[in-house]
Order: sequence, then C-alpha cells, then structure tokens
Amino acid sequence: MTRGPARLRAISAVRSRLPSDPTRTLAGDSPDGAFGGAVAGAGDLNGDGLADLVVGAYAANMGQGAAYVFMGSLQGYPTSPEVYLNG
Repeated sequence: MTRGPARLRAISAVRSRLPSDPTRTLAGDSPDGAFGGAVAGAGDLNGDGLADLVVGAYAANMGQGAAYVFMGSLQGYPTSPEVYLNG
C-alpha cells in the first residue's frame, strides 16, 4: 500500500484562546514514517522563552523511528524542523 506524506496541523495559542484553524502544516520526510504518531511539548529547549515541539515518527528510517524538533517563534512553528534525530 502506498500512502502520501504524513502531515500534522499545528496551532499557536495566544494565552488561553485557541484559533479555529491551524496556523501551520508540518510534514515528515517519509511517506510511511508515521509522522505525528507522538507529539509532545518540549518546554523551551533553546532558551528563547517560547514553547518548542517534538514530533515523533515511529516507523521512519525502516522502523528505527525519528524525532523532529520544531522551535517555537513569534510567528508560530516553522514548517521544517530545526533538529532531526534518527532512532
């Protein structure tokens, strides 16, 4: 079975209000990698005062898995990860 690239819709919250539409679409680089199989807030990894995000892809790299780190910014999360970790 062939699948298209996995995508994750991300939102940026302002205080306690959540927008109704996603502000970014994040995508993994492996169509069958299960990008978004796990998502977690990572705190502030780079010390800029903004929340960072880790997205897992448990089936990427021929089942070894991968993690993508997206650094928060005032414009929301970037569409490409700043850090890519191989399982």
